[in-house]
Amino acid sequence: MVGKIDDAMKSLHNYYQVWQQLGFLPEFYNIIHGKVVDKRYGYPLRPELAESIMYLYRATKDPFLLQMGRDMLESIEKVAKTSCGYTSIKDVRTHKLDNRMESFFLSETTKYLYLLFDEDNKIHRTGGSGDVVQTNHGTCVVNAGGYIFNTEAHPIDIGALDCCKKQPAQDEIELAFKVFKNNKKRLHFLEQYANSDTHNSLSTVYNCSARPFHSRLSILGEMFEEEEIKIAKLPQNTCEDSTVTVTQP
Repeated sequence: MVGKIDDAMKSLHNYYQVWQQLGFLPEFYNIIHGKVVDKRYGYPLRPELAESIMYLYRATKDPFLLQMGRDMLESIEKVAKTSCGYTSIKDVRTHKLDNRMESFFLSETTKYLYLLFDEDNKIHRTGGSGDVVQTNHGTCVVNAGGYIFNTEAHPIDIGALDCCKKQPAQDEIELAFKVFKNNKKRLHFLEQYANSDTHNSLSTVYNCSARPFHSRLSILGEMFEEEEIKIAKLPQNTCEDSTVTVTQP
């Protein structure tokens, strides 16, 4: 929401008015004419409205948002519930039922509604408390809040992510050193280039777009053709209409 609480509340009230009118949200709704768009009048129990209500309630604590959530629950329980689960609404105008339940209803819609009313859930923590854990990669704090939901609303503890890997960028640094070590003879000219008093001009040959990516080696933003790098020499130019320019000190 990036702090735009008022705008978010206005939009949410508009959606809620449609929900009150029909009992559900159709896939498409014509606001100007105040009616459902033809052939798009189904409601597959989507989670977006419940998600918005939950986040806005965490930001505002407005009790009216709890009323919205309760209305959603009552509509779903009263109309969409079947003997073996919950089903999508085929037509929100008549409340005719479909014969399917999308996976996101269980993984997202019900989860956001549950979190809306579960005030003490650890997912709502804001960093004031957590659990200190010792791992092979050091000490980290989990269950402190700041959870990130993926596209299917599975909560990811960013503190746990830090526990499960080495220090930031360590893997990348180790890989870079391996690349340099394995190619130190072929890349000897880079040392000369780096230690020179002037800034040599590296050719556009290194960035030839005609070459497949897998055959190129990237060092400090420049692309090099690995098989053409010679000991202490620049690679030969194999790209049409490009030149190699090296300014000697």
